[in-house]
Amino acid sequence: AADAMGNKPRDEAITSAVNAKLVRDQQLAALGINVDTTNARVVLRGSVPDTAARLRAGDLPPDDSQRLEALCAGLHATV
Repeated sequence: AADAMGNKPRDEAITSAVNAKLVRDQQLAALGINVDTTNARVVLRGSVPDTAARLRAGDLPPDDSQRLEALCAGLHATV
């Protein structure tokens, strides 16, 4: 439990950074993608118009120096 509490500020910072990148991306901003982070693992949930948008959302690391494991299993393409 102590580890989980220690990760919360970092998780919140990662979630904020990913949300900021989504908002700045013209193709993804209006899609309402939900970002959840637990122990530095990011999960994206929502609906996107196609597979290309799904892949694009998964390629948004929180900053240029950090690789992000973005799981898009909950991100569904609507075709």
